Amino acid sequence: MLKQKFPEQMREAYIAYIRKQADIVSDRKGYQYLMKYLKKIKAYPGGHEMAASIAAEWRACYYRRPAMMDELRKVGF
Repeated sequence: MLKQKFPEQMREAYIAYIRKQADIVSDRKGYQYLMKYLKKIKAYPGGHEMAASIAAEWRACYYRRPAMMDELRKVGF
């Protein structure tokens, strides 16, 4: 319901949440959880570009997390 009324605000809330969680999460199950939210962001208007930029940012910052890189590949980034 909120997605229909406030798509930009919901997209930004998801983005803020996953960026915060990316620092905390450290196992494959947590990375899969983040990828689920990354897919949700893609469904919002303008979300595909935002999700791609977040994935690129994670690839640059967290390159030493092979499980995260693997999960990004599985999702399509």
